[in-house]
Amino acid sequence: MSLSQLLFSTNGRIPRSTYWFYSFGYLGVSIVAFFLDMALGTMDQRSGMGVFSVILSFLAIIPGFAVSIKRCHDRGHSGWFLLWGLIPFVSIWIAIGLGFLRGTFGENQYGPDPI
Repeated sequence: MSLSQLLFSTNGRIPRSTYWFYSFGYLGVSIVAFFLDMALGTMDQRSGMGVFSVILSFLAIIPGFAVSIKRCHDRGHSGWFLLWGLIPFVSIWIAIGLGFLRGTFGENQYGPDPI
């Protein structure tokens, strides 16, 4: 799977390792954006957000959903399954399922097993 397919397509499945690689990569870039905002003085002290952090957040919306949807597909769920995460405490269960539980064995309706 190419990087553009990973970040901008909702088709297919990805394993936990790819999900975590994206998550830690985003965390690393967020930390860099935070320190860049602090160093350049673009941080708003009241909100705790800076120009670079806000831009990064907006740029990461679609890739974040695409990666999470593909992870849902690996678990045998539709991408709409992510809406359950809007319910308090259920979101913890969703995060555990996406990050720590193995996907379905073999091929499912969303594609072949990515492992």
